[in-house]
Amino acid sequence: MAPPQANPTERKAHLVGALLVLAAALCFSTKAILIKLAYLAAPGVDAITILATRMAFSLPFFVAAALWSVRRGGTGPKVGGRDIAAVAALGVLGYYTASLLDTEGLKHLSASTERLILFVYPTLVVLIGAVFLGERVRPSVAVALAATYAGVALAVGAGPEAARAAVPDMVGDGAGELALGAALVFGAALTFAVFMVTGVPVLRRVGAVRFSAWSMCAAAFAAALHFAAAHGVDFGGMNAHALALCLAMGVVATVLPAFLMAEGMRRIGAGRAALLGTVGPVATIGMDHAVLGQAITAPQAAGTALVLLGVVAVSAGRRA
Repeated sequence: MAPPQANPTERKAHLVGALLVLAAALCFSTKAILIKLAYLAAPGVDAITILATRMAFSLPFFVAAALWSVRRGGTGPKVGGRDIAAVAALGVLGYYTASLLDTEGLKHLSASTERLILFVYPTLVVLIGAVFLGERVRPSVAVALAATYAGVALAVGAGPEAARAAVPDMVGDGAGELALGAALVFGAALTFAVFMVTGVPVLRRVGAVRFSAWSMCAAAFAAALHFAAAHGVDFGGMNAHALALCLAMGVVATVLPAFLMAEGMRRIGAGRAALLGTVGPVATIGMDHAVLGQAITAPQAAGTALVLLGVVAVSAGRRA
């Protein structure tokens, strides 16, 4: 018997949802490019200055969402002080710590390599579940995990020359620079995976809008404290060009993806959204080549294909 066909209204909702998810993935894919451009626009600027400025530009939008969520709080689940503290701690972990590691890592890596390493975080979620929560890893998922990390090794192992091309003012040998950047970005992916594993129960209790808005506000506050401790109120290292790039990071690569993805997932579900999200790394690689002049080598292309296939297969295996 043939499965029931979706009515025109459902088809339209699914199409709109798919377009929203694609738009979110494309917006987020600009993040690494904008950070690299900010480093070029303001030589000598550090990662916390870029992150704090990006957070400052995105904060008003998340404060507005947080206030809106409080005003409509009577229609949602009741939230206690313990949950508020948990959301704040998770925001510091997932949006401040992971973002800081990622931003620092981009000093030492091309945007393409950074995006590829960061994209493996769903596989780390699986590994955390297996090691610490006793979740069973299906054989097909194990094969997909192996393919994913083989792809990362292939892409990152393209050689120190790729790192030097991505970081023209590199100090020291390219291999060391590449290893440092890869370790930092992998740390960001691992931190975000821990955030995902520990954050889902809290998200279900407080609701998606409140969780996103409140956790981002906490992350912005942590970034502001870090910046104040490091630099006081001195933004002297930033210029108008770098500030404009941080504004784009805050709005285009932070706020828009958050809200577009949430609405898209509501319409088409997390599984389809994850599949469509694979366009993100491909878009970053394309922009890295077009905007920053980064060469696309055969090992990088092959490694990227393996990572994309592996992550999709891992996500599909977990849903099964």
